[in-house]
Amino acid sequence: GIQAIRCPAGLFFDIEKQTCDWKDSVKNCKLVNRERKLKPLLYTDEPLCQDG
Repeated sequence: GIQAIRCPAGLFFDIEKQTCDWKDSVKNCKLVNRERKLKPLLYTDEPLCQDG
């Protein structure tokens, strides 16, 4: 499920870095979410690309 993250007093949540940081360091305060990258549907024990 979705986890709520609360930053300590004086810190703000940086949605890109997924961490709490000082307000001057957080440049994306207006974002409320970020695009999620889907996990691949392919599962393999062997590498997909050959070396070389």
